[in-house]
Amino acid sequence: GVVRLRLTVGTQGRVTNVEVLDGLPYGLTEEAVRVARQSHFMPASKDGEPIVATRDMDYVFSLNDRMAAGL
Repeated sequence: GVVRLRLTVGTQGRVTNVEVLDGLPYGLTEEAVRVARQSHFMPASKDGEPIVATRDMDYVFSLNDRMAAGL
């Protein structure tokens, strides 16, 4: 499944806001938000100066074959 988040990234590259656009059950949305908040990005820039920017990000969760088979 996919959790889609809208992230606001500040001029220092840190995530300053997280909005859930599409979530998943079983704590997966919360885990995606947690990981997003810990992320660090290269800030967007305009005229060579860093700016605050918003970006949509997908966090993909998948089961491997062993987990899907219950092993």
